[in-house]
Amino acid sequence: MSKKFDFQLFIRRQKSVDARDAVLHFEDYAFIEDMRQRRRLAQFSAIRKAIVWFGRYWLLRERRVYLRNCREVGKRDARLHSLWLEACLHFKVERPKLYLRQKLESWMTVLGLDDEPFVVLRSDIAARSRQEILFVMGTALAAIHNGHATEMTILAFAEKFIFYPWQRQLSKSLFALISWNELAHITRDRGGLLLCRDQDAAIIMIALERLDWEENEIRAEISRMRENKSVDWEDKALSQRLLALEIFMQSKLYQSATKRSASFEDALTLSVVDERVQNVLGLA
Repeated sequence: MSKKFDFQLFIRRQKSVDARDAVLHFEDYAFIEDMRQRRRLAQFSAIRKAIVWFGRYWLLRERRVYLRNCREVGKRDARLHSLWLEACLHFKVERPKLYLRQKLESWMTVLGLDDEPFVVLRSDIAARSRQEILFVMGTALAAIHNGHATEMTILAFAEKFIFYPWQRQLSKSLFALISWNELAHITRDRGGLLLCRDQDAAIIMIALERLDWEENEIRAEISRMRENKSVDWEDKALSQRLLALEIFMQSKLYQSATKRSASFEDALTLSVVDERVQNVLGLA
């Protein structure tokens, strides 16, 4: 029911640092720990069995029920529709269906099985700036690009597991999925930044999602950061996530995509970027 982890692709991408950094393909932004953790998850029989059960449940019932409270984005949503077309063109992916939903804890979610995912945005995103919307769209497409849809859907509906036969199977590995999802945020944030190319927009959208702060407070912290002053986000996970994004901005891939430098002599390879992010997250 779910797209299998592509082990051979994983091996090809890990053959050597040179092989990974020689050609700057857009999809080569994935955080190495995200890929490694997904490989481990794919080896858990509990998760594999739960995905089979969940796939049946999703197709038979939950997808239809969930979409009753969503509205598909179309040409009448001219601004969002245009930005979505732009985003999909950059990712070179077949355009997934895009929906709006009023009640959503985060700016976006990706739902469905990996062979037919769709994206749901919180309705109030329409009022955000162009770059902020592109960042969120980029994180959603990065999730699809990297095969995160099935796992994200399972996590989104985890509270219903107690009523279904695959609950026992998945509950054994639910904490592993939650842990993986934190690493997957790094990959998605990179995809969002590659699309919007605006660090401030990325910080604002991430912080608004994680903190109970007013937007002017977030912008004040960004101003302090620009002045090289001490910044306290009062959230360790958020601080790590934003620092990981800043490190990625030093990569050859990002600087090439944004044409920030005529020379990439000082730019970091993706392998070095990943090593530094691993240190930030305490994974080294």
